[in-house]
Amino acid sequence: MQALILAAGQGLRLGGNTPKPLLEVGGRTLLARLVEQLRRRGAGEIVVVTGHQRDRVAPAAQALGAHPVFNPGYAASDNLVSFHAGAGLLAGPLILAHADLVVSEGLFDRLMEASGDVILPLDCSSLDAEAMKMAQAGGRVTDLSKTLPVSEAAGESLPLMKFSPAGLAALRGAAAGILASGRPSRYFEEAVVEVIRRGDCPVTALDVTGYPWMEIDTPADLRRARKMFGIPGESPHSPSG
Repeated sequence: MQALILAAGQGLRLGGNTPKPLLEVGGRTLLARLVEQLRRRGAGEIVVVTGHQRDRVAPAAQALGAHPVFNPGYAASDNLVSFHAGAGLLAGPLILAHADLVVSEGLFDRLMEASGDVILPLDCSSLDAEAMKMAQAGGRVTDLSKTLPVSEAAGESLPLMKFSPAGLAALRGAAAGILASGRPSRYFEEAVVEVIRRGDCPVTALDVTGYPWMEIDTPADLRRARKMFGIPGESPHSPSG
């Protein structure tokens, strides 16, 4: 198992001087939490794509035994370019995670147990206009976009995914094609939609509703994450109820 962590973002809505991957929740940085969770699940090679404040993020990644790769276009692009920069070094099977993610052990375990070429966790309880929204039918993802109407969405797609070698190859090809076309693009999820459109391989929705997780974009998100995961040894493992 390999892993790719996208850690190039500027985190403009958070403010402050600490890059998002180095923010602390429960006494550990977001980056350290992810790397440790991935190591426990057999990730031998971990690539971290850096950008904003790489002079701080890259050494932190190296100290954790991960390999940093710089995305020089981070300020003018979004995570599609970061994915392209890191994925070319890896063959899969692969876990892809955003560095601003805090996720429960139980959710990670559920993802690891799932099988398929491209697996996208879906939270049916979380949905708003700004979310990366997912449409699905019979467990297959049919669309994925921030602009997808809420009325058509099954829920929110998490910034955590798993790919087989074949799935990763299809996504690498789709990302390269989008970038080569010169058309405006921002999000890695556009490559997923291209794979769905072309029918390269199945893209599967994995229902993780009820498992605790948090994507940290704002100070309010950080406060909620620290409340949810902030006590060492008490990170939730499974859905409540």
